[in-house]
Amino acid sequence: MDPGLVGEIRHAAEHVDGLNKLLEVEVRWLGHRLHADVAVLVDNTLSIAKADRFGGQIKRALFAHIPALSVANVRIHGANPAGADARSAAHVDGRHAGAQAFKIVRPSRRDVRA
Repeated sequence: MDPGLVGEIRHAAEHVDGLNKLLEVEVRWLGHRLHADVAVLVDNTLSIAKADRFGGQIKRALFAHIPALSVANVRIHGANPAGADARSAAHVDGRHAGAQAFKIVRPSRRDVRA
Protein backbone atom coordinates (compact mmCIF):
# COMPACT_ATOMS: atom_id res chain seq x y z
CA MET A 1 0.00 0.00 0.00
CA ASP A 2 1.14 3.51 -0.76
CA PRO A 3 2.61 5.04 2.45
CA GLY A 4 1.30 8.43 1.30
CA LEU A 5 -2.24 7.12 1.41
CA VAL A 6 -1.78 5.79 4.95
CA GLY A 7 -0.34 9.19 5.91
CA GLU A 8 -3.34 10.97 4.36
CA ILE A 9 -5.73 8.78 6.37
CA ARG A 10 -3.77 9.53 9.56
CA HIS A 11 -3.84 13.24 8.73
CA ALA A 12 -7.61 13.22 8.12
CA ALA A 13 -8.36 11.37 11.38
CA GLU A 14 -6.10 13.65 13.42
CA HIS A 15 -8.19 16.68 12.32
CA VAL A 16 -11.11 15.50 14.45
CA ASP A 17 -11.29 17.11 17.90
CA GLY A 18 -11.35 14.65 20.80
CA LEU A 19 -8.88 12.15 19.37
CA ASN A 20 -6.35 11.15 22.03
CA LYS A 21 -4.29 8.86 19.84
CA LEU A 22 -4.47 7.07 16.53
CA LEU A 23 -3.72 3.44 17.41
CA GLU A 24 -3.82 1.69 14.05
CA VAL A 25 -4.46 2.36 10.38
CA GLU A 26 -4.94 -0.40 7.83
CA VAL A 27 -5.70 0.34 4.19
CA ARG A 28 -6.31 -2.10 1.36
CA TRP A 29 -7.77 -2.29 -2.09
CA LEU A 30 -10.52 -4.86 -2.58
CA GLY A 31 -11.01 -4.89 -6.31
CA HIS A 32 -11.54 -1.27 -7.27
CA ARG A 33 -12.68 -0.24 -3.79
CA LEU A 34 -10.43 1.29 -1.15
CA HIS A 35 -11.11 0.11 2.44
CA ALA A 36 -9.71 1.71 5.59
CA ASP A 37 -9.77 0.34 9.14
CA VAL A 38 -8.85 2.82 11.85
CA ALA A 39 -8.52 2.28 15.60
CA VAL A 40 -8.60 5.39 17.78
CA LEU A 41 -8.14 6.10 21.47
CA VAL A 42 -10.59 8.53 23.09
CA ASP A 43 -11.35 9.72 26.61
CA ASN A 44 -12.59 6.66 28.49
CA THR A 45 -15.37 8.67 30.14
CA LEU A 46 -17.10 9.22 26.79
CA SER A 47 -20.64 7.84 26.67
CA ILE A 48 -21.51 5.23 24.05
CA ALA A 49 -23.65 7.75 22.17
CA LYS A 50 -20.83 10.32 22.09
CA ALA A 51 -18.30 7.67 21.06
CA ASP A 52 -20.64 6.66 18.21
CA ARG A 53 -20.95 10.30 17.08
CA PHE A 54 -17.17 10.63 17.30
CA GLY A 55 -16.75 7.58 15.06
CA GLY A 56 -19.10 9.23 12.57
CA GLN A 57 -16.99 12.41 12.62
CA ILE A 58 -13.86 10.36 11.88
CA LYS A 59 -15.61 8.63 8.96
CA ARG A 60 -16.81 11.95 7.51
CA ALA A 61 -13.27 13.36 7.75
CA LEU A 62 -11.83 10.29 6.01
CA PHE A 63 -14.37 10.41 3.17
CA ALA A 64 -13.82 14.18 2.75
CA HIS A 65 -10.01 13.84 2.53
CA ILE A 66 -9.77 10.67 0.43
CA PRO A 67 -12.12 10.67 -2.58
CA ALA A 68 -11.16 7.09 -3.57
CA LEU A 69 -12.25 5.72 -0.19
CA SER A 70 -15.28 3.40 -0.41
CA VAL A 71 -15.45 1.86 3.09
CA ALA A 72 -14.22 3.21 6.43
CA ASN A 73 -14.41 1.20 9.65
CA VAL A 74 -13.60 3.02 12.89
CA ARG A 75 -12.94 1.17 16.14
CA ILE A 76 -13.21 3.32 19.26
CA HIS A 77 -11.13 2.43 22.33
CA GLY A 78 -11.53 4.14 25.69
CA ALA A 79 -8.31 2.61 26.98
CA ASN A 80 -5.22 1.44 25.16
CA PRO A 81 -5.80 -2.20 24.16
CA ALA A 82 -3.39 -4.82 25.49
CA GLY A 83 -0.02 -4.46 23.84
CA ALA A 84 -1.36 -1.85 21.36
CA ASP A 85 -2.79 -4.79 19.41
CA ALA A 86 -6.14 -6.03 20.69
CA ARG A 87 -5.71 -9.28 18.77
CA SER A 88 -2.64 -10.23 20.84
CA ALA A 89 -4.89 -11.01 23.82
CA ALA A 90 -6.25 -14.04 21.93
CA HIS A 91 -2.83 -15.71 21.85
CA VAL A 92 -1.00 -17.55 24.61
CA ASP A 93 2.62 -18.69 24.12
CA GLY A 94 2.33 -18.07 20.39
CA ARG A 95 -0.76 -20.27 20.07
CA HIS A 96 -4.39 -19.33 19.66
CA ALA A 97 -6.11 -19.46 23.06
CA GLY A 98 -9.22 -21.60 22.75
CA ALA A 99 -12.46 -20.99 24.56
CA GLN A 100 -12.46 -21.50 28.29
CA ALA A 101 -14.17 -24.64 29.52
CA PHE A 102 -17.68 -24.11 30.82
CA LYS A 103 -20.03 -26.16 32.88
CA ILE A 104 -23.59 -26.96 31.85
CA VAL A 105 -25.96 -26.68 34.77
CA ARG A 106 -29.38 -28.24 34.42
CA PRO A 107 -32.16 -26.73 36.46
CA SER A 108 -33.68 -28.87 39.20
CA ARG A 109 -37.35 -29.77 39.00
CA ARG A 110 -38.33 -27.14 41.53
CA ASP A 111 -36.52 -24.44 39.41
CA VAL A 112 -38.66 -25.32 36.40
CA ARG A 113 -42.18 -23.94 36.57
CA ALA A 114 -44.95 -25.13 34.29
